[in-house]
Amino acid sequence: MKILGLFLVMVLASGAQAFERKVVSCQRAKIGLTTLIGPIGETTRYFHDGRVAVYTVDLLDPMCCSAGIAIVLPEVNGPTGGEMKCVAILGSFGVDVKNARSSFNPVSGLLIEVDTREYQGTKDSIPGKPIKVRVNIENSKVSLE
Repeated sequence: MKILGLFLVMVLASGAQAFERKVVSCQRAKIGLTTLIGPIGETTRYFHDGRVAVYTVDLLDPMCCSAGIAIVLPEVNGPTGGEMKCVAILGSFGVDVKNARSSFNPVSGLLIEVDTREYQGTKDSIPGKPIKVRVNIENSKVSLE
């Protein structure tokens, strides 16, 4: 029992590092309009001539690491050609979409970097590992870097 308790303390104390970031569909992550953080103008950024939208989302889990981003982009393989694709990346205590940085490479696509915060078991947090995500608009692919 002591070992289990020690393990839980270690996991909680380690903050977001204990949670693996991965790209998942918004549906799978249960990301919807109610998980968007407002005011939308301050927590949303548009990239690639407005074709890629990045939103701050939070599943409001009181423990930690429920914040992240949702990325909406055109789905090039959709049946009618007008569909949109939504993916999410969670695993942070907080994200700063407003100050996200981007760069574009014609071969690999759009790179977006979003600063994060890590949970420290109190009201305070510390800077975390940024979310670095590659968006390829030509094939609707999103991947972590």
